[in-house]
Amino acid sequence: MGYGILTGNEIRSEVERGIINILPFTESQVNEASYDLCLGGEIIEYAVKDIDTLGVAETKHKLSYGDSIVISPGSSYLMHTVERIHTENYVGVLNGKSSLGRLFVMVHCTAGYIYPGFDGQYTLEVSCAFFTRLVIGMRIAQVHFHTVAGLPVSYKNKGHYVGDRSKGAIPSVLKGYWL
Repeated sequence: MGYGILTGNEIRSEVERGIINILPFTESQVNEASYDLCLGGEIIEYAVKDIDTLGVAETKHKLSYGDSIVISPGSSYLMHTVERIHTENYVGVLNGKSSLGRLFVMVHCTAGYIYPGFDGQYTLEVSCAFFTRLVIGMRIAQVHFHTVAGLPVSYKNKGHYVGDRSKGAIPSVLKGYWL
């Protein structure tokens, strides 16, 4: 196989071979060159408007007890995918669904990569331009799988978001990161 982005058929094949793990895997979520990801029920809302990267940002942590949430412009939320993703062989690139993008809902700011060896649910950095109702379980994002050149270093050996930090909506571990 050459370098590039996997087609839907290749994603399906790599899942069947156990090279890409997506749990739960739903056949209807396979697209031409991506796999759709659904919104999980754990939500963290930042309780402050100013964040000091040397401190800890105050958050309101909640589990969604209903089937939806209304998000507000000017607020920032951490949410997560239902699906757990793992592969040692590919880099996943996460993007929002274009249907939500056209409603000015953003699902990530800059953290769009899923490195080889990551094993968990993907944290989404959600913001919006208008009050928007999101439904738990809806298709909110998609992942594209890219081939890599060279031997990848597994994220599980040096990543910050492993184990329990790879389940649900996870806040930043930036504090002290550069020390």
